[in-house]
Amino acid sequence: MDNIFGLPMSTVALVVGVLLGAALGLTALIGLRNRIIFKMALRNIPRRKAQTVLIAAGLMLSTLIVAASLTTGDTLSYSVTKSTYDSLGQVDETVAFVGDASNESRISVNNEPIPAMIATELESKLKDDPNIDGVMPVLTIGTPIVDETTRLNEPNVVITGLDPSKLGAFGGLKSTDGSSIDLAKLPSGSVVISSDLANSVDARVGDTLTLYYRNQPHQLTVGAIAPGSILTGYDTESSGSGFGSSVGFSPTLLGVAMPIGRLQELTGTQGQARFIAVSNTGGVEAGAARSDAASAGLRQALDQIDGGDSLGVNTIKHDALSTAESISSLFTTFYLIMGLFSIASGILLILLIFTMLASERRPEMGMSRAV
Repeated sequence: MDNIFGLPMSTVALVVGVLLGAALGLTALIGLRNRIIFKMALRNIPRRKAQTVLIAAGLMLSTLIVAASLTTGDTLSYSVTKSTYDSLGQVDETVAFVGDASNESRISVNNEPIPAMIATELESKLKDDPNIDGVMPVLTIGTPIVDETTRLNEPNVVITGLDPSKLGAFGGLKSTDGSSIDLAKLPSGSVVISSDLANSVDARVGDTLTLYYRNQPHQLTVGAIAPGSILTGYDTESSGSGFGSSVGFSPTLLGVAMPIGRLQELTGTQGQARFIAVSNTGGVEAGAARSDAASAGLRQALDQIDGGDSLGVNTIKHDALSTAESISSLFTTFYLIMGLFSIASGILLILLIFTMLASERRPEMGMSRAV
């Protein structure tokens, strides 16, 4: 979490540090200029053990609540951010059909298809753009799947078609043991499934899968198992948000990946894609920082392409990270407000106890001032 109450955490830490230093400095100044009063104040600590413990406990409780609120915010932000990086990998933006250039792209397995050649045109126009290092057409469909070996099934699996020649710019596919998967060299009929799907249907390498597209069965063989991501099949529609719009906190990663040409042939959608994935320069984390510049370049390039006015750019990763920051800040603010009430009560308690102690020591303070 980088901000709290709209202020950078570094600024908040600096202000709190300055206030603490000022309070300690003022206390030291009082001790140096009026040692008798200072010693009388310190003498109350062993004399009034119950009040001292009560004040210390109250301050510790307030500090604990504030620390817990910051910890909760950081934990939530880290969890959602890590989920975003794991799910999206090096995919930073997506381009898809919207029908109106005033809208942004909202990608779905049921979205209107677009010509896959647009990815080639974009790549040509953006080859000198320092913010973008990868453009790839992606075709997706949603189908039920049955594992013929285990007899288990999933009613909604995202089948993803990828261009093997473009995968390198997106980090490629890796198996669950970390080894690289060459999608182009898999035997005919073999596919890569996500680990989430493998766990769901208890699939193993070599199992036979049957997918049903338009009520027609198609048999596939599990050639490899990879961690679930947007490259192996990614869908947030089942959790109530658009696929690729703002990343949901519970994306469905039940998917199958195969070469896009094979999926186009299977579905009869030759030359088409569902969306275009874009990778920014800088890898998984650093690429998101270039999202604004990259999306501006993409929109400019789309304006120069025939039919590009019906396509929109979605800064999928940047939006997901912003959402994570906003949600974590909301929870942190909620708990901090509760903590501030506790601190206010503690301050009031301290003032009341100090007032009572001062009343008890009025004769001594009077004699001290006379001396």
